[in-house]
Amino acid sequence: MACADENVDISSNNDEIRVRKLWKLVYNVINSIYPREEDESEEDWLIRISCIKEFFMYIAWHESDLLRTRRQYNNGIARSLWQIQPNFAKEALRRIFSHANDGWPQKIAQACGITLDELRRAYRSMPTKKWEKNSKIENCLLNCDKFALLLAVYFIKDLDPPLPCGPESYAYVWLQIWRTPARTGGRDANLRLIRLFLEHARLMPFHIMEVPPQEE
Repeated sequence: MACADENVDISSNNDEIRVRKLWKLVYNVINSIYPREEDESEEDWLIRISCIKEFFMYIAWHESDLLRTRRQYNNGIARSLWQIQPNFAKEALRRIFSHANDGWPQKIAQACGITLDELRRAYRSMPTKKWEKNSKIENCLLNCDKFALLLAVYFIKDLDPPLPCGPESYAYVWLQIWRTPARTGGRDANLRLIRLFLEHARLMPFHIMEVPPQEE
């Protein structure tokens, strides 16, 4: 597959190796998606995209059990390091195709090495509660970390107000977007999810994200 060289080796037993690989992907993708605004200082831009990069690093770290799986445990339906479910993928693609003029459909298709027509057909035929047999979307999520990242990014691309910084802030945004059904479990259930997220966050080798990947 076109993106295989960019993928995290989830079979590695070394946390830092897995994180360094993901950091390189996230760093490059986010820099390409979020250019500096005309009225934005370089310092403000760097802070803004730094928070976005950290957010997707912490989400993947938590959702994929510290970058160790792309398949949800216990026969769950979530896929990729960001554990994207069919309904999440369907809605992300709906938004992407509804703004086709911005070039995002092409970005998504190219990331997985499929044509735009193949992506469009896969989107139109996919159900929302399970993966269809031989699903191209599921295959891309399982085999292309860049494809999965681009889908996930689209969900917060126009977040207003801008994404706040820090693991606690990331945890609450994650709860709202990734764990929407859990909100019906009440305050205690949500607090348990937040605590688990933060426990995982403390295990992240954060120093890797303090410098650009090419300087590592």
